[in-house]
Amino acid sequence: MNERPVEYYRVEMLNTKRCVAISDDFLKSILKLTPLSENDSYRFRVAISEIVSNSYRHGNKEDPNKKIYILCTIDKNCIKVVIEDEGNGFDLSDAGKKYEIEGIYAPGGRGLKIAGKFADNVEYEINETGRFSVSLVKNFELEKNKQKETIMN
Repeated sequence: MNERPVEYYRVEMLNTKRCVAISDDFLKSILKLTPLSENDSYRFRVAISEIVSNSYRHGNKEDPNKKIYILCTIDKNCIKVVIEDEGNGFDLSDAGKKYEIEGIYAPGGRGLKIAGKFADNVEYEINETGRFSVSLVKNFELEKNKQKETIMN
């Protein structure tokens, strides 16, 4: 049986303006190891970039003494990316209110909406290290089903 081993990749970054570009370069390399289409890989990177940007601005309050951590796990079914910052987290029910009221030009909530659209699953939590984390999952099986539907139509 051709079982894919689970792969783990981790990066730790200082909380600087470059963290979004660094994380995107890292993820470009990682996503090449998956069966995702170029379009879905790009969309997933956009979702992750939004969360990393939120970690930099809102979570870590642009404090250069704090860090952002990214952990990627790839198995036969999906890629899971966990972004952690050293902030205090946020109330999810408040996060999207400005976006819902003010729309695309609202000062907050847009990144969470984008992440929710481009990832198959998004979860928020304070993890065992006490850091706030956001987990994004992109399933490969869904990708295969989309490709089959496209071919059949």
